[in-house]
Amino acid sequence: MLSAAVAWGVILTVITEGLSRFHFINIAGILLAWTIVNGAIALSLFRHSFPKQRSRQNSSQEIVIGLKTQIWHGWKEINANSFLRFSLLSLISVIAMTGALVMLVPPNNWDAMTYHMSRVMHWIQNQSVAHYPTHNLRQLDPPPWSTFASMHLQILGGGDRLTHLVQWCSMLGCFIGTSLIAQQLGASLVGQLLSSVVCVTIPMGLLQSVSAQNDYVVSFWLLCFTYNVLQIIQQKSNWRNSRNQKIQAQNTFKIFYWKKTNSSRNLLRAGASLGLAILTKGTAYVYAFPLCILWVLWLFKQESFRVWNKRFYQQAILSFLPVVLLNVSHWWRNIQVFHTPLGISAESTKNQLFTPVAIASNMIRNSALHLPVALQSINASVERGILWLHDHALGLSANDARTTFMNTAFQVPDALPTQGIYLHEDISGNLLHLILIGVAIALYLTHRRAWNRQCTIYLLNLLGMFLLYNTLIAWQPWAVRLHLPFFVLASAFIGTVLSRVWCRVWVHYVLVAMLTVSALPYLVFNASRPLAYSPYFQQSVPSVFALEPIERYFVHRPYLQDSYIPAVDAVLENECYDIGLYIGGDSWDYPLWALMNAKSPHPVRFRFVNVWNVSKDIVLNDNQAFLPCAVFAIDQKRQTLKRKLEVVYPEIDQPVVYRRIMRSPRFHVYLNKRLMNRG
Repeated sequence: MLSAAVAWGVILTVITEGLSRFHFINIAGILLAWTIVNGAIALSLFRHSFPKQRSRQNSSQEIVIGLKTQIWHGWKEINANSFLRFSLLSLISVIAMTGALVMLVPPNNWDAMTYHMSRVMHWIQNQSVAHYPTHNLRQLDPPPWSTFASMHLQILGGGDRLTHLVQWCSMLGCFIGTSLIAQQLGASLVGQLLSSVVCVTIPMGLLQSVSAQNDYVVSFWLLCFTYNVLQIIQQKSNWRNSRNQKIQAQNTFKIFYWKKTNSSRNLLRAGASLGLAILTKGTAYVYAFPLCILWVLWLFKQESFRVWNKRFYQQAILSFLPVVLLNVSHWWRNIQVFHTPLGISAESTKNQLFTPVAIASNMIRNSALHLPVALQSINASVERGILWLHDHALGLSANDARTTFMNTAFQVPDALPTQGIYLHEDISGNLLHLILIGVAIALYLTHRRAWNRQCTIYLLNLLGMFLLYNTLIAWQPWAVRLHLPFFVLASAFIGTVLSRVWCRVWVHYVLVAMLTVSALPYLVFNASRPLAYSPYFQQSVPSVFALEPIERYFVHRPYLQDSYIPAVDAVLENECYDIGLYIGGDSWDYPLWALMNAKSPHPVRFRFVNVWNVSKDIVLNDNQAFLPCAVFAIDQKRQTLKRKLEVVYPEIDQPVVYRRIMRSPRFHVYLNKRLMNRG
C-alpha cells in the first residue's frame, strides 16, 4: 500500500508538471492522463494474472480461490483474537466519523480560504501551475504537492467537496504505515495495534484529517520515507555479497547499476517519498534531516568507509536523484521570481538565535502549547511558571523577537469555562499523547527487555527531529499543527514500548478505550465542523447540518457573508464575468470563487490587479486578453479606496477608472460599464 501510494504521488506530480508545460490542465487533459495511467496498470495486471502458459479460466479460478482463502484466514484471526476485534472497532469508528465529515463540509479553514484553495482555482483558470501576479505570495512559493492533489480532485469532481480526501487518505496511510514501522521495531501484533490506535487518535490529526491543510500529507510522506530507510538499514543481505545479482541497466547512464533486489527498490521508494514530503511542506526539510544523516552514514558504512568508493556515490545518487527530479520544477519557478528555491513567504518563521538558551526556550514554549486543560486556573499557573522560568533561570524573554514569530506573544491557549473549550485545527494540543511519549521514553530507558538496536536508532531519530525543529523554527501560537509529523512518527515507538513493558492484556484494553474516548470530542465538537452542540465547547455554529452549503465556508467569519454575497450579486446583475482582485495579503478570496461558480450562469475569471510586490513582473503566457469590468477591493487602506479606483494594466498606456457601486467596512465593489462587452 505504501509503495503504491508513493508511485501514485510521483505519477500525479509528473502529470501535473507535464500538462502545465503545455497549458493543458483541464478536464480533458486530466482525464486523458489518468486514463493512460490506469490503462497501463490494468494491462500490467492482466498480463501478470493470465500468463501465456495457463488458460484464463484456470488463472481466474486461482485468483478467486486465493482471495477467498485470504479473507477466510483474516476472518478466523479476527474471531480468535478479542483484542484485535476491539482495536479494529475503535479504528473503524474513528475513521468512519471523520469520513462523514469529509463529505459534509467544504474547505473553510483560514489557510484554505487565503491561499491553499485560491492557488488551485488560479491554476485551473490558467491551465498551468506557473506563478502568477498576486497580492498573497503564499499562493506561489510554498511547496505545492497537496494542492496538486486537490486540483485534480477539484477538476474531476467538479467542485471542492473531495478536497478533504487528500488529508483523510493521508490519515489512513499513517495508521497503516505506523503499524508497519512498529513491526520493524520488533513489536508484536498487540504493539502494532496500539501504535495504530495512538496514531489515529492524535487530537491535531483528528482535526486536520477533515481539513484542507497539508500537515497530515507531509506526515504520511515522511512516514513512508522512514519506513523505507529502516527497510534498507535492516536488510540482512549485504550489498557487497550480492554482486552476482546485479546487471547493468540498459539505455541508462553507465554509472548506474540496477540491482534486481529489494534494496534498489527501497532506495528509489525512499528517495521518492522524501521528494514528495519536501514538495508538500517546508517542515519536511527539518524532520527528515536526522534520518537522512543516518541513511548516508549507513550507505557509507556499507562501503567500509572508503571515501572515494564509486559504488557509494552510485547508491547515494540513486537515492537522492528522485528528490531533485520531483522538486526541480517548483524550485526553478521560485528562483525565477524570488531568486531562491525555497521562496520568501516563510522567512518570518525562521529562528534567528541559535544559543543553547534559545533552543531550551523553544523546547519549553512548544511543549507548553500541548499543556492546556479545561481549567483556566491551571493554564494560567503554567503560563506564569514558564514566564518566571524564562526571566529568572534562562535569562531570555519568552517573547524575544529573535525566537518568536513576528507580532506574537507567548501564552498558553485559553480554555475559559464561560467560552467553552476550543477544539481547532490550528491550536489544539496533544496533551495525552505528549504524556505517552514521555512515559514510553522513561520505560524504554529503565527496562532492559524493551531495548533493541532498531528502537534505539528510532528514538535517537525522534530526539534529533525534536532538537532540530526547536533550533531552526521560531515559536508561534499555532505551531501545534507543525508538530503533527513528530507525533505520528512517535506513535510507533509508543506502541512498541508499551506493549513490551506493560504485558497485561487488561492494560492494552484500557489504553485503547482511553484513547478512543479522548478522541470523541474532537470528532463531534470540532470548532470548524461540529456535528453536535455542547455548551462546554466553543463552536462558531451549533452544527454543520444547520447551515446552508454556502454558509459553511464562513463558519469562522460569518460576518463576511454580509459583504461577499451582496457583492457577488451586484456584479452578476451587471452581467460581469471578468473580475479583478485588489485585496490584502491575508484576505479570504476563495469564497468569491465558490460564490461566483455557484451563482454565475457563465464561466468566471479572476485576476489580481494593482500588484506591487515581487510578483508584479510575472507575465502569464496564456494568450488570453483580460480587462476586467469589475474590481473587488478587500481589506485595503481607506486612503486608497475612494469613489473612483484607478487600475494600471501593462497592456494599456493609461490607468482604467472604475466607479464604486457598493461599499462595506471591508469590501468595496467597483464597476466599469464600458468594459461589459469584453467579459
